[in-house]
Amino acid sequence: MSTTLVAKLGFFARNQALFQWVTLALLAAAAFFAFRNGRPSMRVIVLLVIGFALAGVAYVLPSYEREILEWLNLM
Repeated sequence: MSTTLVAKLGFFARNQALFQWVTLALLAAAAFFAFRNGRPSMRVIVLLVIGFALAGVAYVLPSYEREILEWLNLM
């Protein structure tokens, strides 16, 4: 069963760049709609910042994966 799951998840790995662009587009749309009628609540602003931060980390993390694994003594 786990081999089947990994085979199905390969689709996501192959299309990682597409998913990152879709994520940024959805976050940008969320920010646009949140700020369209004035300033949104602090909760919305915090969630947007967290969303953009996580998207940024997901974009940068693969470049530093080797260093992180060495730092954690997992490699």
